[in-house]
Amino acid sequence: MMDKNKSQEFLDDFYEEIFEEFKKFGKLEDIQVCENLGDHMVGNVYLKFCDEEDASNALIGLNGRYYAGRPLQCEYSPVTDFREARCRQYDEVLF
Repeated sequence: MMDKNKSQEFLDDFYEEIFEEFKKFGKLEDIQVCENLGDHMVGNVYLKFCDEEDASNALIGLNGRYYAGRPLQCEYSPVTDFREARCRQYDEVLF
């Protein structure tokens, strides 16, 4: 297991790397990297571009590419406010 400092360094390097790649498509408003209990969310990265055309160009330009040996699967998200977005898989049901 990685210590906290090494883990933060890895995350900082990852953010910088994806920022440098995605800014080629246009101005970014927000970047979110998922850290979640649900396996279906781990590895998801969400980007919000200031302009829809830039988002479209990123989607077209990145689909079919690879990162760390794994294919990128890009798609549009209906989420408009990342602060409110979260997986509800582990929400408690209150009766």
